[in-house]
Amino acid sequence: MLADSGQTPIASGSQAQYLVDMQMSYGGSKKFKGNVGRGTTVQSALEASGAMKKFRSMDVVVMRNLEGTHQPLQMTCQYNPSKKTVRPETDYALQHGDRIVVTPKSENQLLKMFGTFAEAK
Repeated sequence: MLADSGQTPIASGSQAQYLVDMQMSYGGSKKFKGNVGRGTTVQSALEASGAMKKFRSMDVVVMRNLEGTHQPLQMTCQYNPSKKTVRPETDYALQHGDRIVVTPKSENQLLKMFGTFAEAK
């Protein structure tokens, strides 16, 4: 049986899955596998994996393999750390085989200060 998009085969009797790959700041990574169900989105995957508890601010990218291509499709998600939500227009519905890569966003105070000055001009 194939996934709805016809991209990645699903073994009969098994459920469609996604992977959340959390890249830690010290170089390690933590992985979480979840099942794709009706209405499974990036937001629900981040909540289920515990990524929002591990990272205050993060960059989120969905990597999706497409049939007939060598490179996966990269879909960037915009995460709002103050609301702890993915913006609705980038809260993609997940498909079997999707890999969500989460990396900590650098919150260097000096860079923040320079960004504030640049916005004021």
